[in-house]
Amino acid sequence: MSKRKRRCIVTYASSWSALAAARSLGAEGIEVIIGDSNIMAPGSFSKYTKHTFLYHDPDKHPDKYLKKLVQVATKYGGKDVDLVLMPLHTDCFIVAANQQLFEGLAKIVLPTFDQIKLAGNKALLAKFCAKHNILIPKTWQPDTFKEFESKIDDFKFPAFIKLQESNASIGLKRVKNAKEAREFFKFSIKDSKLKEGESEFPIIQEAVDGEDFCSTFLFNHGEKKASMTYHNILDYPRNSGMGVLRENVNASGMEEIGANLLHLLNWHGVAEVDFRWDGKNKPYLIEINPRFWGGLGQSIATGWSYPNMLFQLAVDGDIPDEHPKAKMLKHLTHV
Repeated sequence: MSKRKRRCIVTYASSWSALAAARSLGAEGIEVIIGDSNIMAPGSFSKYTKHTFLYHDPDKHPDKYLKKLVQVATKYGGKDVDLVLMPLHTDCFIVAANQQLFEGLAKIVLPTFDQIKLAGNKALLAKFCAKHNILIPKTWQPDTFKEFESKIDDFKFPAFIKLQESNASIGLKRVKNAKEAREFFKFSIKDSKLKEGESEFPIIQEAVDGEDFCSTFLFNHGEKKASMTYHNILDYPRNSGMGVLRENVNASGMEEIGANLLHLLNWHGVAEVDFRWDGKNKPYLIEINPRFWGGLGQSIATGWSYPNMLFQLAVDGDIPDEHPKAKMLKHLTHV
């Protein structure tokens, strides 16, 4: 009896996360097919990458992007193939909303689009956390200029102004006072072409003391299968950007909070939950990345091979709760 082929379609080859995923999957004998809108993407040149393809920018041409993924899945799938589609960036939102296109072609482990929309929208998430008594910094989302102007002087500073839906620190700024808040709030609205009265305005969130921690998870329809946490030692831009130097930590308390939230959302797939913690008091939940995270290489380097676990979950429908290769080590990864 012939052995079944194992193949994985990975997207966003431009990212270090995709390169880390390709190495992790390829080392386990999984044939990696990687794509990007850039022909010179780093992940395309990994020795573990067996096939490459180009796609249209999913943000600008979602239909053409999906058409290409269907073509690739059709080409590399088959009766004797376990084929998994693993979108690594915000393109997972598009795939999640169109999972029916891949039925019979490739296996996918993703939440529904509605679940991603709630988790990835900072204003909606703040309301959900308040409803379920999950501690977050004081958060305000003005609907009108009049409301913003009438209340901004009373808000506690420093604070962060954030677009409701963004990633990699885009549309994020730490403001020290009401004057800075006014300037950046108005800039954000104009730059992103946001409409008044339609709940599109940025949120304003109180800055809380502490350092950044990232708890990562894999869930199977509301059941936690794996989790680990790393601490951002250094971020870029400083004091407001993503982590660039990290260490693993034992953070069962944060993981319990994050796991409770994802259980309430009946989550399926991977997610990363950001926390702010001063080392003494209860940690504040900041936001959710409803997808793979920038520090994926950190997770893999210390044994938490999320791409491999997700592949197994997609193919077998479940994975064991214990992962012998996973080790809670202090490990620094400079990305």
